[in-house]
Amino acid sequence: MPKMKISRLMFYSTILTSVMLSSCSQHAQSYSTVENSASNTATYWTEQPFCSGRYQINLPANRKGGTSWIKYNGWQITVRPDYWNKSVELASKIQELGHNGSDIFIENRTIVPNKAIAMVTQAPGSWEHSVSKHLKGMLYYVDYRFKLSKNDAYTVRAFVRIMPVNGKEPPNLKQLEKSKVDEAIRYLQDDFFNKMRDRSESDIPQQQGVCLTEGFIADKGSEPFWGRAGIKIKDYKDVYAELTTGGSLEEGDKPLLERDLFTKDSALDKLFSWAKYSTIRKGKRNINGMAGSEKLVKWQGNRYLFIWEKDDGSVRFKMTFRTSNNNSAGSPLSEKEALTAWDAILPTLKKRI
Repeated sequence: MPKMKISRLMFYSTILTSVMLSSCSQHAQSYSTVENSASNTATYWTEQPFCSGRYQINLPANRKGGTSWIKYNGWQITVRPDYWNKSVELASKIQELGHNGSDIFIENRTIVPNKAIAMVTQAPGSWEHSVSKHLKGMLYYVDYRFKLSKNDAYTVRAFVRIMPVNGKEPPNLKQLEKSKVDEAIRYLQDDFFNKMRDRSESDIPQQQGVCLTEGFIADKGSEPFWGRAGIKIKDYKDVYAELTTGGSLEEGDKPLLERDLFTKDSALDKLFSWAKYSTIRKGKRNINGMAGSEKLVKWQGNRYLFIWEKDDGSVRFKMTFRTSNNNSAGSPLSEKEALTAWDAILPTLKKRI
């Protein structure tokens, strides 16, 4: 399918033509108004760079990070904006209750005052019987939580296993727990926490490494990274962007243009089947040397889902323009305005270095 680039500039060009026919004396003023309006719109949507992992893209400056999920060099990390205080409160509540769901509370530990804490819980199990033939001993979770920026909360989970002695609880269990937890925390700090530095969202590092929310880890550029970063646009509560990098298409997966947008019979699949979504445009679209495709759809009036994906599945950018919990009218943006935003932002996506 041929590319169709729809922008506010093209929309206003049609108006400009009619103005020219009616009055040549108004030509310069009309053209200037149209040009400035289109330029201002593009400037708003691409005002400030944003980086995640080893990639960057330009987005509105008036934005807020959402929850992010990251896998880096063997570590799994969750980032929750403005959640540090709640995270500390939650750890205290779990200590008071004595459990976290079915996990037994073991210990809360302050690592760096007002900066990093660790909570240890024990998974359900029995010293006498293994959970499965592949899982022996007792499993412990070490949830290392630390703060970046003013109140953003990172959680990194490490695992500890203590083996039974003759099918029973070891006689020196508490000493083993402390020793194993000390070791896990020390390794996590050396391999992850101590390598990170704070950064502002507008700070785009000019060296190899991975961008995290309000943080950066310098590396050689070859360490494995997978990340999904969500971004909310403050001026439009219904506009949400998501950048996923470091992934790949699994064996048997179809490329974007050939596959359904949602897993069959999932909630979103059922919603879209009921809403009867339509395709605005789809086709191949290369971005800054990255071969990929885009698929843009709409449903129920002003509700849109726009996706671009690199052909190998390693990079994916998505924007949704839709209703919020208290808004039944759909996105405040028209189709042309949504396309203007998309066509301004997407071409700025690139590998950071």
